[in-house]
Amino acid sequence: MRNRSVSSQEDSGFGKSLTESARLVNTDGSFNVHRIGASWSALSVYQWLLTIDWLLFVAIIIAYYIASNLLFAQIYYWIGVQHLKGIEVSESAWDNFWHCFFFSIQTYTTIGYGAISPNNWSTNVLVAVEALVGVLTGALITGLLFGRFSRPSIRLGYSENILIAPTKDSFSGLMCRIVNLRSNRLVEVEAQMMFSYIDPNEVQQTGKRIFVNLPLQVTKLQYFPLSWTLHHVITEESPLWGLAEEDFANIKAEFMIMLKAFDDTFMQTLYTNTSYTWEQLVVGAKFVPMFYPDASTQQIVLDYQLLSRWERADLVAVS
Repeated sequence: MRNRSVSSQEDSGFGKSLTESARLVNTDGSFNVHRIGASWSALSVYQWLLTIDWLLFVAIIIAYYIASNLLFAQIYYWIGVQHLKGIEVSESAWDNFWHCFFFSIQTYTTIGYGAISPNNWSTNVLVAVEALVGVLTGALITGLLFGRFSRPSIRLGYSENILIAPTKDSFSGLMCRIVNLRSNRLVEVEAQMMFSYIDPNEVQQTGKRIFVNLPLQVTKLQYFPLSWTLHHVITEESPLWGLAEEDFANIKAEFMIMLKAFDDTFMQTLYTNTSYTWEQLVVGAKFVPMFYPDASTQQIVLDYQLLSRWERADLVAVS
């Protein structure tokens, strides 16, 4: 393996001392960084609730709804079930508690059927407090739902592997494939690819991590209706020139992909990124075409199931 030139290093923001094999960017585009020691003042619950997974968000809302009503039901129970007019006091403590719980839900959501009502000062005050909490909670949840639905986002599909494939120019090329998973129109799509590796001269020691920008054959698409194969030609000027398959593992190679696109649905510029590690690299393969014309419908068919499908291909020997 020949020495890599470091004259074209880029500042990735990760520094140069990360020599461990853990990836820098996760496949979902998030940074593989675990933050500790931050003060609570730096945390934003609102931002966290806007960005967490939908399933977790719904689970938190349901858990909060049940927990808050259980709390108010317990307070009603402590005050005394007899102070809630319309409840038939039972000898079972559980029956009385559940009467309080469902009354709490009616108050919390401002349904107010009227079958049960408070009949003393303590329960009236608690009803007033709970009604206020319910109204404010409903407004906050509505705002969060609106924020989540209206938050601009981009959904791109990335091939599971990044390939080194033969090209028409008697060279090899580093390739990965992306596709828009939604029907919204993306325009002015720009892409960058960065190669991250540990200095091969210091692999056996505490080597520094190097970041080099990989020029792409095409860096910008005016429209993005089909798939796009990002292609870096491995010429003698490429930092990948002369690297054998085992070399990528030895230097802990990672390929970071960054994309920028304008979404005419939200009228905003959106960003997304992902990465491939040396374990996802397949040498001597090419992607199977994932779109083709349909003569019967006079349309172009884009098959998402072919996004990651590849087949073996012989590389041109490097002299």
